[in-house]
Amino acid sequence: MLRTSHILIPISDWFWNWKEEQSLAHEFMNAPLEDESVENAWFDQYVLASVNVFNKEGIFNFLSRTGWQDVSTVAETLQYDEEALFRTALVVNTRGILDVDVENRRIQIAKNAEDVWASYGQFSKVLLLDKVLPDGSMAPSSYYELRVQTMLRTGSSAAGTRIGSFSDSWRKGFVDPLAAKSYNEFMRCQSLPVAIASAKKGIFSNSKRVVDLGGASASFSMAIKASDPEIECIVLDLPEMCEDCERYLSNYEELSVSIHAASFLENDWGIEADSFILCNILHDWSLHDCIHILETANKHMHGSGRLFIVERLLDENGLGPKNAVVFHMLMYMNHASGQLKLSEINRMLEETGFSQAQSIFTFNGYNIITANSVRLEC
Repeated sequence: MLRTSHILIPISDWFWNWKEEQSLAHEFMNAPLEDESVENAWFDQYVLASVNVFNKEGIFNFLSRTGWQDVSTVAETLQYDEEALFRTALVVNTRGILDVDVENRRIQIAKNAEDVWASYGQFSKVLLLDKVLPDGSMAPSSYYELRVQTMLRTGSSAAGTRIGSFSDSWRKGFVDPLAAKSYNEFMRCQSLPVAIASAKKGIFSNSKRVVDLGGASASFSMAIKASDPEIECIVLDLPEMCEDCERYLSNYEELSVSIHAASFLENDWGIEADSFILCNILHDWSLHDCIHILETANKHMHGSGRLFIVERLLDENGLGPKNAVVFHMLMYMNHASGQLKLSEINRMLEETGFSQAQSIFTFNGYNIITANSVRLEC
C-alpha cells in the first residue's frame, strides 16, 4: 500500500515489496494508492492547531465583542502579523467557526459557531497524530500550535527551520545535505501519488523529453518512465538535492532517470526539452519569481513545447478547499508566498507566452494545468 503521508512511514523505508517475476515498472504503475484519509489527517492537525491558537490567544473572545472586524485592526490591537492572522483565519473558517470576508479582509464569529463548537471536541479527539522530526524523535501535537503561534507573532519564515526557509536556500544556490534528504522525502509523500495518477491518465503521452524542475524527489520522473520507458525524463535541481536524488534512484536503475544540476532561478538551465514540469514550485515564490521561471521555461523549450504545472488550487473565492487553504497558510509561514487560483496561473501563462491552458484534476486535491509554448519571433 502506498502511503501518502510522512507522518506514518519515512518514505525511503518502504516503496513496495517486489515480486521477483514482475518488473519495477509493472509494480510501480499497479501499486494501490491509499485513500486520502491519512494526508487529510495531517492537514487537519494544522486546522486543529489554528483553532486552538485562536482560542488560547483570546482571538475568539476579542471577536465576540463586536461584529465584523478588519483583520488589520485585530492584528494591530493584538500585536500580530496581519497577513499571518488573515491566513490563519482562513484555516479556522474551514471549521465553520469563523466567517471571512476575503475581498474586504474582515472576520467575525460565525452565527452558528456555538453549534460547531459543540462538535469540536470530537473532532479534536481523533487528531492524535504526532510529527516525526528529522532526528527520528516524535514531536507532540503542540508542535503545530507552536508553529502557528510563532507565525502570528513574528511573521513569515520565523516559524521555519533554523537554517532558514527552503526558498532562501534555493535563492542562495545551496541546500544543507540533511535538509535536502528530508525535503525530498517529504515531497515524495506529497507528489508521488499524484505523479502515478497523472501518468496512468496518459497526461504525458505526447512528450518525448521531460524535465522536472525542482523535482529531486524524482516522483514524476519515475512515474512517467514506469508508464512509458520511451520518454526521456530528467530531474533538474540544485547540486545537493541532485546528490540525494542520485542516491535514491540508485535503487531503481531500471527506470533510467537522468539528473541535471542547475537552479531554475537562473537564466540559463543548460538543458532543453519539449516538456517541463513544475510540481509544488510556483506556490513557493513571488509573482515576479514565478514570471521569471515561466519565461525561462519557455525559452528552453524546443518544438511544440508543453508545460505542466502541478498545484493544489485555491477556489476563486479564496475560502477553499480545506487542504489548499492550509497549504496557503504554510506557504506564508515558510516562504512568504501562497497557493494560487486557476485565474492567477492563467494570467501568468498568458504573460509568459503560453496558450491553450487546461486544468485537469488528478488525485487528492491536485490539478495539473497544461499549456502550450507560443514561440514568438523577436
